Amino acid sequence: MIGALCGLVLLASCGGGSSGSSTGTTCQSGAALTGSTIELSMPLGSSSLSSIVPAATAASAPPNGVYTPLEVRQAYQELPLASSWSGLSAAQAAGFGAGQTIYILIQYHVPAAFEELNYFSQTFGLPTCTAASIPVTASFPLAAASASAGCTFTQVYSSSSGSLTSTAPSYNSSWSLETAIDIEWSHVIAPLARIILVEMPGNGSNATLSLVDTMGPGIVSMSWAMKEYSSMPDSMFDDAQMSYVSGSGDWGTEVMWPAVMPQILSVGGTVMSSYTATSRNESAWSNTGGGTSSYVTAPMYQLGLGLAMRTVPDVSMMGGTGQYVVTIAPAASASVGLGTCPAAPGNAMSVPATAPSAPAGLCTPVWEAADGTSIATPEWAGILAQADAERALLGLGVLGEVQPYLYSLLDRPTTYAQLLQDITTGSDGSCSSCSATVGYDALTGLGTPNVTPLLGYLSTSPAQVAPLVSPLSVSGSSTQALRVGMPFTSVEPVSWSLGNAPSGMSIDTSTGTVSWPQPTPGNYSVTVTATDPLTLLSGSATLSVRILGSGAPTVSSASLSGTPGLPFSYALQLSNPQLDPLSLSLAQAPAGMSVDSAGVLSWASPVAGSYSPTVTVTDTTTGQTSSATLQLRFASTTTGPLFTGNAPAGTAGTPLSALLATLSDGSATSAQIAITGAVTGMSFRVSGQSVLMSWPSPQCGSYVLTLTATDSSGLSSQTRVVVSVAA
Repeated sequence: MIGALCGLVLLASCGGGSSGSSTGTTCQSGAALTGSTIELSMPLGSSSLSSIVPAATAASAPPNGVYTPLEVRQAYQELPLASSWSGLSAAQAAGFGAGQTIYILIQYHVPAAFEELNYFSQTFGLPTCTAASIPVTASFPLAAASASAGCTFTQVYSSSSGSLTSTAPSYNSSWSLETAIDIEWSHVIAPLARIILVEMPGNGSNATLSLVDTMGPGIVSMSWAMKEYSSMPDSMFDDAQMSYVSGSGDWGTEVMWPAVMPQILSVGGTVMSSYTATSRNESAWSNTGGGTSSYVTAPMYQLGLGLAMRTVPDVSMMGGTGQYVVTIAPAASASVGLGTCPAAPGNAMSVPATAPSAPAGLCTPVWEAADGTSIATPEWAGILAQADAERALLGLGVLGEVQPYLYSLLDRPTTYAQLLQDITTGSDGSCSSCSATVGYDALTGLGTPNVTPLLGYLSTSPAQVAPLVSPLSVSGSSTQALRVGMPFTSVEPVSWSLGNAPSGMSIDTSTGTVSWPQPTPGNYSVTVTATDPLTLLSGSATLSVRILGSGAPTVSSASLSGTPGLPFSYALQLSNPQLDPLSLSLAQAPAGMSVDSAGVLSWASPVAGSYSPTVTVTDTTTGQTSSATLQLRFASTTTGPLFTGNAPAGTAGTPLSALLATLSDGSATSAQIAITGAVTGMSFRVSGQSVLMSWPSPQCGSYVLTLTATDSSGLSSQTRVVVSVAA
């Protein structure tokens, strides 16, 4: 089972601009200009996470029995549990995750989480944990977990703004089982790892995810989900010292956030009917989530599969077969709204014979058979904690993003078969890709782990170093082909690719030589990426290209309208093939109208009437000129389009959805809207007579967007909107 997080966002089209420094803070945006104009059609006539829905009810005991921690560890070829948890060698302790931290992110408050964990541990021979606290005033990152301290458990509370608080979130009994699953089963796999339970407010919080990233290296386990959407946040998953793990969902063929994010190890579910010391009888669980994203492009580690878009899950573990979980409701307390202890659910199981006496002062423990990708997720978090512990003994850094290590196994079939069990049977729907197959599939990913040999591989693999590409600036002419190589360093040969390249530009994938046989005049900012095919890590840099052309500059004519007495401005549509300084002049213009060197036509206080000024643009270096006549009409009765602009503001890294402008026009049936000045990542759409913007990951800076509307009567107007993004 997995908790679900529901959200509503603006559907966005593609977008692309100009950057500067933001007001009140010093920053220089690195956002790349698209160099293109976004076109929208308008017939005339806020993005946030909402509440996470409660977790599903635990499944009843499956007909083939409910698995204990010992049986799960045996099935997945884990080391046997220690007969005594004291006096372990450093190597033995590392094999149980000592010195590593698992962060469990969950909704709502579970008052008896610590008691549940230790009662579960005592029942199944796992080490009990000691309670540890983190003050709300603590500075981050935290000190590293002690490899000799054994398991410690800490419960902290996050405010909606992403800071620690002494006020616990509200209690919600529907989420108590989900929390117990995450804590207890991460402890099953990594019994000596430090566990930090971070309880979020009931409506979820991106800020809480960002908070965890500041707390120090570790594994972040997230057993909740929401359907993917166009502007999914992902900036909180970028800490290279963290490994992120999330379930692919429990609703069949469906793609969920956050599991779909490339930085996250997405975990699917299987059904296991039996096992031996060397193999398991597993098939894909009929409810396991998975599929191909509609929004996220395939990360580098999946390109070898021929995928264009991100496909999940990456790996799997048992999720469709019941596993023991215990919950303990708090004693009757007004603070959590319980007048009496709740009745045991109808699917409650009998108490295991090895269970000790129930903790005093709490309600009677309830044992259930839980399933879902929620239980597979913390188990994989435990595996990664073990791997990081063993790497620490060897002086190696943490794994961080583990997917490149795992997908590279596909190039080594013998090793792949030793470390992972390929799941080839089962389905989660009736689509063409809804059945498990040999190799990677969108139900079980690469398969399920043979933990001990897999740890041997993960714990000794050398640190992966991404290629380093240096930025480069070049100039050229439209009359001569461009050919240039990018400076770079890399341990291995790399494969090259281009992003945001103008039409006709290409790159040799093996040498990195950029070619443009017929350059077009203008300034271009191209992203050049080098990828190590072995590790699938990549590095990128910007190639800045300036192409000069020949011929005279030009200015386009336009039919414009305005209102007498209201300030009027319009950015003339200019071409400057030789990129020389330009001068502009007006003839037959009304008194008070002017044009500046940037091509902005202005009239502070228009007078009613119709005017036909001529604009002349001159290349100040060559002396070449051209002219165009504008048709202007200023009337008290508004005709033509009229913009009312907004000034959106946001914070770097926090998704921004905003109203840019509204358009009124009583004389036309439709309008075409052109937007210039956008940067990569911005997207736009029309809603009614409003123009809306979405930017999933804003970069610090101030951005000037120019919106030009031309209605079905041929009349035009323009507005400028400043988008401000603070650091």
